[in-house]
Amino acid sequence: MSGFPGNILIHIDGISVAAPDQALDWQWSAEAIDASINPKNPRRIVVRIRGTQTLAYGREDDRVTTEVVGQRMTVQLDLKNDWALESLSLDAGGVTLTNARGDDPITVRRFQFRANLGPGGGLVPDGTQMSVRFDNLVLPAHTRGPLGNTMDLIQANLEMRGALGNADLGIALAD
Repeated sequence: MSGFPGNILIHIDGISVAAPDQALDWQWSAEAIDASINPKNPRRIVVRIRGTQTLAYGREDDRVTTEVVGQRMTVQLDLKNDWALESLSLDAGGVTLTNARGDDPITVRRFQFRANLGPGGGLVPDGTQMSVRFDNLVLPAHTRGPLGNTMDLIQANLEMRGALGNADLGIALAD
């Protein structure tokens, strides 16, 4: 931890988070993360993910493992006065996704996701607004149709109509 009083900076090497006893039996790990919190606005947390990330989920022979490498990957969390999540955004550039099966990698020049949570409870409350954008998405296995395997821009804006209730998403830091 460093940076006080300007920003509080937290660096963690070799982070891993998992939910092994849940239905998906998932695990996420990254080479390193850097978190920044400004004492003047402690309800905004900016996290930069460094190096290769690995996401694995499923049980035994159905286990899927994906590696994600991004030249730049930033997550921003904005919290309400009661410290509940108000919004979440992800901005990633130069992203490559590979899998253990050896398929050609999926690439995207820039990926953006933003969610502004609606009022109320639940995992995703009613009225939550989300936007997703892919710039220059290349899907090597998708070769049928007039688009071929490269799409210059895909953008979707969504709004939840009805809450997605709490899910059994127990989380534990992995050893």
